[in-house]
Amino acid sequence: MNRKVIKELRSSIDKVDDQIFDLILKRFDYVEKIGNIKKEINMPVDDKAREEIIIERLSEKLSTKINHKEIKKIIDPIISISKDIQRRKK
Repeated sequence: MNRKVIKELRSSIDKVDDQIFDLILKRFDYVEKIGNIKKEINMPVDDKAREEIIIERLSEKLSTKINHKEIKKIIDPIISISKDIQRRKK
């Protein structure tokens, strides 16, 4: 019984993981568009103020579920990859 429940829960996790990555890829599409505009207007990729706004917004929104430090651990790699995407030459 317990193994069956674990299998079902893991299947649910797999579905959520798929949804998460679909949304991350959608985010990266927007990031690429922003990167193209930044290139056109000669704007730097790095924007520490924007990064802090993202982290603070998520921290406020999710404060009862996950703490600031954990949010930062999750979003920092996403932001890093986003900057890599924006730096790519077209």
